[in-house]
Amino acid sequence: MNFLPARRRRLLAFDLTPMIDVTLQLIIFFLLTSQFTQASRTEVDLPVQAGESQARPPDAPIFIDITKDGAYHLEGRPVGLERLAQVVSRRVRTAPPGRPPEFIVRADRAARAASVNDLAARLTQMGVRGWKLATDATPGGRAP
Repeated sequence: MNFLPARRRRLLAFDLTPMIDVTLQLIIFFLLTSQFTQASRTEVDLPVQAGESQARPPDAPIFIDITKDGAYHLEGRPVGLERLAQVVSRRVRTAPPGRPPEFIVRADRAARAASVNDLAARLTQMGVRGWKLATDATPGGRAP
């Protein structure tokens, strides 16, 4: 026998609207920021070569682009070889000990090899011990 008065159980309503709003805002944020990183790259036609898979280093790599007419671009901005050497030298000097900056050279497949060789010689003079040459590993030579 239950002598206590019957209590009505109140059901708690769980509103998903704020969580959906935050999720949509995060999706929009990540979509916009990923578009900005793509916009800072120079359009180059990479040579086709199966290479190592892309690894993510702890620090962001420094992209040096060489267009088909031999112009140099540092992280999407056009620079001359002398200015490029100054920036590279400064980044090498300010890098933490034991963690040199990673340089990725993206040369257009129609670019003259002399432009790449000049850059390689200049990087060596600036103290860069290694750099990577970006290639397009997709079949047919075009990225999706």
